[in-house]
Amino acid sequence: MMRAVLARAAFGCAAGAVATYIMDIATGMLYTEDIKRRESEIQSESATAVLARRLLDSLELHPTDADVNKLAPLLHWSLGIKSGGVAGVLAGRSSLASGLAVAGAMFAFDNVGLPALKAAPPTSRYPWQTTLRSFIGHATYAFTFALAYEGLRALADS
Repeated sequence: MMRAVLARAAFGCAAGAVATYIMDIATGMLYTEDIKRRESEIQSESATAVLARRLLDSLELHPTDADVNKLAPLLHWSLGIKSGGVAGVLAGRSSLASGLAVAGAMFAFDNVGLPALKAAPPTSRYPWQTTLRSFIGHATYAFTFALAYEGLRALADS
């Protein structure tokens, strides 16, 4: 049993990496210069950069902007990969259901958790396109996760 759970977690982490990659492409296609400018007027750093700076500060590492810019994408990717691991463990009979559940939780964290942590202003301050881009990105994550997870399971079973 433990071996099966670990296999599902491993497949989930791999599928989470694929899903994060595809999600970033999808959201990048929706990120116009106008929206980027409007978002930068609201907050100059991304939420992951804010969290990266706080983490490095808490460790008394006196981070430079370059340090923060290196760590921020790692936080984003680690969340996507670990969330895939959770979705893999939960997959059972439906990787789509677990992918949607985890991606929904990630979307909620972006909209509620990040403002609660003061890593981002409330969603209501951003243009509506920001929330739509996040929704589409996380939906893309869910569907990509399901496809990648099922593909990996089929490969392992063959």
